[in-house]
Amino acid sequence: VEPKGYVFNTEAVVSDAVIKGRFLGKLNAEHSLTIYSTAEMKGSFKTGCLIIPPDNHFRWKETIKVGSAEIAGELVNDLHAEETITLKSTARMFGDLEARNLVVEAGAVVVGQVSIKP
Repeated sequence: VEPKGYVFNTEAVVSDAVIKGRFLGKLNAEHSLTIYSTAEMKGSFKTGCLIIPPDNHFRWKETIKVGSAEIAGELVNDLHAEETITLKSTARMFGDLEARNLVVEAGAVVVGQVSIKP
């Protein structure tokens, strides 16, 4: 969904999704979901891997549950991953993290509690 694009009242199942515009509905991105700062999302989403690119930010109203995550921008919310959360050197994470594995590159900022589950 491009910055000026929008998808309303839909239930979408896709392999990979990139959201730069407006999305209202249910989204199931089986492989990956990339969210940019220009995204305006309402509804619900599930994804194998959540990606927040560098210089982008994302806020969500409830705990985000994903397979894995790669955060290079800013995420303001609690994040629970079944597998690995990777915080790149440019990442700013404000919220609690729960994952099986956690990779934090030098320079990443984490404000919140971290829980590693077997």
